[in-house]
Amino acid sequence: MEVLNQQVLQERELRSVTEGWLMDDRVSWQEVAGLAADTHATGCNMTSLLDTVRQFEQEMAVRLGTLPATATAHGGGNDSLAAALKEGLSLDENPQPAPGIRAQSTEAIVDCLEKYHSELNGAVFRTVLNADKILNRTEHTGAMGAFAS
Repeated sequence: MEVLNQQVLQERELRSVTEGWLMDDRVSWQEVAGLAADTHATGCNMTSLLDTVRQFEQEMAVRLGTLPATATAHGGGNDSLAAALKEGLSLDENPQPAPGIRAQSTEAIVDCLEKYHSELNGAVFRTVLNADKILNRTEHTGAMGAFAS
């Protein structure tokens, strides 16, 4: 009878340890899901910021005379800057500065560009940080291990 009691206690202890591991894994995966959701939201924000930066840069190019005003209205132009703007930053087929951009002073546009570049830098940093956290977790503790913050 005593042997059976010891066996039951041992099985309970094993079950308790196993349930603890399962709970840790669940919490860890919830943290990874949260990081993935944050990274997705950051990526969506970066897309919007890039579109805005592209519009401001096109307006600046028009003001500096390196991009004809008709190029933004027709979605391009032969100018190498126009091609670089469209290829490197455009997220839609017919880029055009938002109406409010043209009403702003050149200094205000430069200030906005600096602000958006700073925001993009922060978003990229946050994305890389999230990826590092996920990779650190999977490389050092295994895919189902505890998350080391």
